[in-house]
Amino acid sequence: MKGIMLLWNPLLVAICLLLPHQSLGVENWSQRGLSFLESQRFDDAIKAFSIAIETAYNNRGTAWFYKGYYDRAIADCSKALELNPRYAEAYHQLAWILAICPDKRYQNATKAVKLAQKAVELNPEAGFLDTLAMTYTEAGKLADAIEAQKRAIALLKKEGKTEELAGYIRRLESYEARKRLREEHIAQFQKEKKDPFKGPGRMPPQLGKGKPTANKQGFYPYTIQICSLRHRERSNLVATNLRKKRDPAFTCHAYIPGRGDWYRVFIGYHGTLKEAQKAASALKKRRFRYANVVRKPYAIQVGLSDSDQELKKLEGDLRSKGYVPYSIPGRQANGKIRLLIGAFKTQKKAFRLTKKLQEEGFKPKVVQR
Repeated sequence: MKGIMLLWNPLLVAICLLLPHQSLGVENWSQRGLSFLESQRFDDAIKAFSIAIETAYNNRGTAWFYKGYYDRAIADCSKALELNPRYAEAYHQLAWILAICPDKRYQNATKAVKLAQKAVELNPEAGFLDTLAMTYTEAGKLADAIEAQKRAIALLKKEGKTEELAGYIRRLESYEARKRLREEHIAQFQKEKKDPFKGPGRMPPQLGKGKPTANKQGFYPYTIQICSLRHRERSNLVATNLRKKRDPAFTCHAYIPGRGDWYRVFIGYHGTLKEAQKAASALKKRRFRYANVVRKPYAIQVGLSDSDQELKKLEGDLRSKGYVPYSIPGRQANGKIRLLIGAFKTQKKAFRLTKKLQEEGFKPKVVQR
């Protein structure tokens, strides 16, 4: 076949097709489809493109919901399930829409419960259990909501994800007090409807404009994690929308054994724990689901310059590759700005991303923030 290169690697094909859908975004599945097509692996190409299509429908449904086109949101998420009846994320997303939709015409708590149950059946993760609990409250089944929320909390503790516990525990306490969170969710949605969100809580407006202060060593080891999403595109959208409000948001990939790929969203950079805790308190007053201070002293530096034009070009190049970089002052008082990616607990975790960045044409360097 003209124009087709014979590059088939059986091991690569097997690895790609065994990866869970949530581990890869639409773009990556499309790229794999093209790779299989070039290798004349037509059946594998069709499978990869099919996954890209169903993921795109689910993501577009989410976007329609953010814009207030609830009928289109429901139609797209339903189409994703039609294409793949075992797509757990689509069951979860549609359940959430039907349970929490601000327009009563589209609310269907009974169906939302069934969809959320199916999502948990396919993938019993904490986030899906959290949504299941919320759908139970909308259906008036608070005892079931309490049981589901306790399961979610136990799972978080087992996996060591203590940074997310505060929000889950707060919702459990509300359920135990025989309270529903609908009023809180709807009020926040109506106030900031342009911001993306996930699960029974939503992404509130962002941090103030105060200038961070470096510690005595001249770096910023602390930041605030506000959420962790399964899809790269969605986490980037969260950070981008927050940045439009002049909030210092950025994203960072994390691989969790047994859970796959996740994309965390952080806000700010701080030189001292006290300063970070103060900023987190301000976020909580703005009704964030949770704002957890974490110590992430390392980042990947991809640029250092005193030229705004040079930094903007580099940032644009990084964004086109799916990164949300951020800038902070240089370590020395030389007027230069560092362009960074991510926030990492150890140098080893930061190094994992440098190879990919090099392959994409950048010059990464692991540094202290």
